[in-house]
Amino acid sequence: MQPRTVIIGLDGATFEVLDPLMREGTMPFLARFLAQGTRAGLRTIVPALTPPAWTSLMTGHSPGHHGVFDFFRMESSESRHIRFTTSADVACETIWAAASNAGRRVTALNFPLMFPAPEINGNVVAGWVPWKQLRLACHPPGLFDRLRALPGFDQRELAMDIKLEERATEGCANPDEYAPWIELHIRREQHWFEILRHLMREDPAALTAVLFDGVDKLQHLCWRFIAASADTKWSEPWEQRAFELCREYFRRLDAIIEGICELAGAEARVFIASDHGFGPTSQVFHVNAWLEQNGYLAWADGYDAANDDDRLLGVNRVARHTFQMDWSRTRAFATTPTSNGIFLTDVPGRSQQEYLALRDELMGRLRRLRHPESGQRIVRQMYTREEAFAGPFSTLAPDVTPMKPASACSAYITWVYPVSGC
Repeated sequence: MQPRTVIIGLDGATFEVLDPLMREGTMPFLARFLAQGTRAGLRTIVPALTPPAWTSLMTGHSPGHHGVFDFFRMESSESRHIRFTTSADVACETIWAAASNAGRRVTALNFPLMFPAPEINGNVVAGWVPWKQLRLACHPPGLFDRLRALPGFDQRELAMDIKLEERATEGCANPDEYAPWIELHIRREQHWFEILRHLMREDPAALTAVLFDGVDKLQHLCWRFIAASADTKWSEPWEQRAFELCREYFRRLDAIIEGICELAGAEARVFIASDHGFGPTSQVFHVNAWLEQNGYLAWADGYDAANDDDRLLGVNRVARHTFQMDWSRTRAFATTPTSNGIFLTDVPGRSQQEYLALRDELMGRLRRLRHPESGQRIVRQMYTREEAFAGPFSTLAPDVTPMKPASACSAYITWVYPVSGC
């Protein structure tokens, strides 16, 4: 029997966070693991987002070839409707399918773009799925009922509650919400580990993979606590508690990684990978607001975007956001607050020359855009559709993708370790 292959995904992990945690003793197993293995930092794809980046890892192809660009997508290049991206939109063979087609058994847990669950030779529990749909996210039939019988199984905590997910990017309204939110993610990672442990013991697979996404969620909401040192002085008790719980999250995660390696065995081949890195955010550039101010976007009559109390555009608002635009006067728009992508509207009868002229004009204005206080350029780099998303699905990609300053760009981190000797 050949050694097992195990993939441990840490969503949003970066050495800039993990190295200090290892030095201070919060993640001792990972430190020992790194000392005996190989590590490298690689650049992520454009845009540095969870769905296209993990899909690139799962397929070995770029977004222009696998067809995934964001959590959401337009139904077609001519459509005004936005929907969730699903496993049916992944146009290239995944490593799960390749291993399954080669006669190997596979277990894949909590990865995005696996809903509906693909019918592979093995077990799938798709990630990024609302908890009410978790049964539909499981393959084969009957897997959900087997897992539900496990002690401590909590369907609601294992999968997603959309209202809780919004806090990762929109913040907590009350400081007292921080501690329960961090504790939820500590429990959620343990839930996934319990399922993984059960399947590795009862139904071992040649390829086993699990994604822990709390790393990303905590950094979104709690970057200042994660990046802080142990001697940081906090002015409020809730801040000290949030700092301590963030450290506890990474301690528990370290123990989970150690537990997975023990289950895999000394001869296993273990890969630990991230889809992108992370960094602090101090200011936000609202693309659609800028497009409106410069005459590229128009809101429908009666809709006042400036006074919309819910203008943060949470997950619950994305699907209806395009209905608030006046399409007869809109020439450019951003579909979601995460993609960095700007789409040009498809105007009947417009020539390719007119399209390129509009795109060049838009990009030129963005290049000249300066911060009102520092005078620094807001957009340091831009990609056209052809540059960033060459491939058969480029027509579904944004026409222009502005990028943040290089110092804030994400990095795709991949580690490869042998377990033997750990």
